[in-house]
Amino acid sequence: MEIKPVHDGFKQLLLLLIVLCLLTPVYLVEADISRIFSARQGLGSNDLGDIVWDGKKIWVSGGGILTTKLWGNGHSSTDWMSYSGMDGFGQGAIAALCASGDTLIVSWTYTGQHGEETATYGDGLSISVDSGHTWRHVPLSDIFPERTKNAGYYTTTYDISFLGGTIWCSTTSGFLLKSEDFGYTWVNIIPNDETLNLQNPNHHAQCLDIYSDTIWVGTFN
Repeated sequence: MEIKPVHDGFKQLLLLLIVLCLLTPVYLVEADISRIFSARQGLGSNDLGDIVWDGKKIWVSGGGILTTKLWGNGHSSTDWMSYSGMDGFGQGAIAALCASGDTLIVSWTYTGQHGEETATYGDGLSISVDSGHTWRHVPLSDIFPERTKNAGYYTTTYDISFLGGTIWCSTTSGFLLKSEDFGYTWVNIIPNDETLNLQNPNHHAQCLDIYSDTIWVGTFN
């Protein structure tokens, strides 16, 4: 029997098919690449800010890290998985965390310079509708389009509620924010239909809670 040599062209085609077969799963899970590379075991931070329950599992925030309990009783670090630096995350630390079903919402804050002053800035929100697999960042310039300069200057959300498909956020410069389309558009609510007055302590909100058709908002001076 005569054995004929394999031509180089066929070798190249075979190699290409092998490579495509190997790469296909990568393209299928492209949305999870950021999650995989940002994950590590354990709580991720000793400086915890929020603990929330989404109806199935616990989520914990600390610094710029988001953690969830995957299995076990939580006594071991291997029961937890932490994520940081994911696509769609903001900068700085997580200031507030809200979870309900598959929806997760976090707000971001950091410290920066404003002239010669050290100031607190907000970096908007990050929203996930698939239990944290993918995220979409909502910058403050989208929430406050009229604030064309330094939108995040002393504008941080320290509390978030999600009820009936509506996102509610307290804001330190503007009292209350509302979105009914998962953060694509926003309404800024000021008490008594007033215009924003940063000298008015009632326009600086720190916390909120919602029950049925009632909203409580805590302000500060």
